[in-house]
Amino acid sequence: MVVGPGGTQYTVLQSARAYAFANGLELQGFTKAAAFARMHASWLVAEGFVTTSATAGAI
Repeated sequence: MVVGPGGTQYTVLQSARAYAFANGLELQGFTKAAAFARMHASWLVAEGFVTTSATAGAI
């Protein structure tokens, strides 16, 4: 269901779920610090994107 109505939204949400799952697994291991750093960086990028988009009137 990648093509058609809702296909892009479905793909983005599935990607986010896979990313969250991978981070959850990594938080249980010895690479916890790297997972925290990557999650924090992702949060900052997403927040910047939403802020910029809202300022431009795109959302």
